[in-house]
Amino acid sequence: MDNYEYIPSNGTPTSNAAALNMTTARASKIGAKLMAYMTGRGRYGATLQEAEMDTGINGNTLRPRMLTLRKRGQVVDSGQYRKTLDGNNAVVWVVADECPTEPSEGTAAH
Repeated sequence: MDNYEYIPSNGTPTSNAAALNMTTARASKIGAKLMAYMTGRGRYGATLQEAEMDTGINGNTLRPRMLTLRKRGQVVDSGQYRKTLDGNNAVVWVVADECPTEPSEGTAAH
């Protein structure tokens, strides 16, 4: 069922609950894959574009997982930037253990 972009439901409470459980499990699995990737990057960290390219996780799926990791305090803004393929500045994210405190206000746009 991982091939579905959405989990089909027939609208009953039981079906809705099953769909939610499957979606949550898939999100957790993707989040764990992303966290393992970020941990492997160490202090070098990764931009969202780098994480997307290296993990093969679609950006529309990856960005919410990264936001969840940030809200949990597992990844933080390193205060550094790297250029995207388009030449734009991108925030470099690192595992919180690699950057004990968030950078000062104004160092990176969120």
